[in-house]
Amino acid sequence: MDWHLKALIAEIFDKAPLGNLMYYISQRYITKSIPRNLYPVADSSAVFLEHIKAFSKYYDCALDKALYFEFGAGWDLYSNIIMYCCGIEHQLVVDIKPLAKPFLVNSVIAKLMKEQLPEFIRKPQKILSSKSFYKDLKQFYGINYQGNSDARNLDMSDGSIDLIATSATLEHIPMSTLKPILKECYRLCNKYSVVSMFIDYADHYSYADKNINAYNFLRFSEQTWTKFSPGIHYQNRLRHSEYKKLFLETGFQIVSESYEIPERGLEQVSNLKLDSHFQYYSIEDLAKTSGHFVLKK
Repeated sequence: MDWHLKALIAEIFDKAPLGNLMYYISQRYITKSIPRNLYPVADSSAVFLEHIKAFSKYYDCALDKALYFEFGAGWDLYSNIIMYCCGIEHQLVVDIKPLAKPFLVNSVIAKLMKEQLPEFIRKPQKILSSKSFYKDLKQFYGINYQGNSDARNLDMSDGSIDLIATSATLEHIPMSTLKPILKECYRLCNKYSVVSMFIDYADHYSYADKNINAYNFLRFSEQTWTKFSPGIHYQNRLRHSEYKKLFLETGFQIVSESYEIPERGLEQVSNLKLDSHFQYYSIEDLAKTSGHFVLKK
């Protein structure tokens, strides 16, 4: 799909009274991009398993005793069911709107019932009732899901969270909101806590339109890009160096840092007519399409 058309559709959904519901229906019944294709599970869960590896390496206490926190988990709670399979017993999961759908979560559960990865210590055993969805999530999977929650201001005591992870979430949050969320995460961490953040720096429209590359959005001024980046499909375009600065300014220590640059990434950025805002970044920084930070307090 041409990315201009996708941006226009996103803008229409964003402004519509039931835009989120319309967006969900279009993805489920028209584009059929959900339920997501999980196979092979080792690939689709790779980012979540990297979080588990980080926790196992840097968290000095038992994972089954830890309280895990995630914001922006989305429709199918795939990451959270993976965390359950890997032995996490207690999860607090928040979204700014109640996005989790019983049908999609059950789709994930049904598929993982048939899978076994080396990192799994158990499989899901229970399909959830749509009538008692939230209760069942907590009872059978230890997931306390809270929609309509503001991750900038949680009613929890200082140091009460042990593990935090996000996967391709931070790039969808404006800087003005991201800073207070990170400050809240810092407040909730204790001296043993581990934070694992995976960020997707690529232009997300490039996943639907093969005529553009991962750096297409670097051509536009902030004013122009705002027209193509409605709330329902928002991308902040922050680069790896900016996230690193944000984490350090919040007070976190970076104990591990990695990133990916595609084979032709440096060449593609060099050949791009960059907006003036991005001309002061290094080519390497702009060419990074994903990053993974592991943080401690």
